[in-house]
Amino acid sequence: MFSAARWRLTIVFTAILIVILATSGAIVYFTTRSLIFDRVDAELKDKAQQDLFLAEDDKHGGDDGPGGGGAGDKEFDPGGYSFAILGEDGDVIETSYGYDSSMTAPQWAIDEALGGGHAIAETETSDGETVRLCLLGATEPDGDSVVLQVGRSIERELDTLSELRVILAAVVVVSIVPALGGGYVLSGRVLRPI
Repeated sequence: MFSAARWRLTIVFTAILIVILATSGAIVYFTTRSLIFDRVDAELKDKAQQDLFLAEDDKHGGDDGPGGGGAGDKEFDPGGYSFAILGEDGDVIETSYGYDSSMTAPQWAIDEALGGGHAIAETETSDGETVRLCLLGATEPDGDSVVLQVGRSIERELDTLSELRVILAAVVVVSIVPALGGGYVLSGRVLRPI
C-alpha cells in the first residue's frame, strides 16, 4: 500500500515537472522564433525601402527582360538578397541576377502589398531552400502599380531553431530521471507520517 502510493505520488511529481519544463521550453522556443523572424522581417523591409526607388524609377531596367542581365540587373546587385519587380497579377517584370522563378510571392501577398503597403511571406526555391520575402507596393510614374519583392534565405535561422528544439527536448528528457528520483524521495517523506 505504502509503496504503491509512493510510486503514484512520484509519477505525479514527475509529470508536473515535465509539464512545467515543456511549457517553459515552448515559451522560450516561440519567443525566440518570434524575435528571430521579427529581426529578419525588419531587415528585409529596410532593404526593400532602400531599393524601392528602383521600382518607381524604371519598370524594365533594361531590354533583356526578367533576369536577363540588362541595365536593371546591374543596379539590382543581390548581395545575398533576391529582388524582383512584380506586376499586379504577379507577372515578373524585372529581377536581380540569378533570380529563381519559384521564389515569386503568392498572389495573396502581392494583393496585400498593393493594398496595405507591404506584406511578409515565405516560399521555397527550386532546391527546397526556405526564403522569407518582404513585398512593398509602389506606383510608377505612368500610374501602374507594381510590387518590389526582396527575399533572402532563412535556412540559417531555421537551423538555429532546430538546434534549440533539440536542446529543449534534451533538457526535458534528461530531467526525467532526476525528477523520478527526487519525486520518490519527496513522496517517501510526505507519506512517512501515514
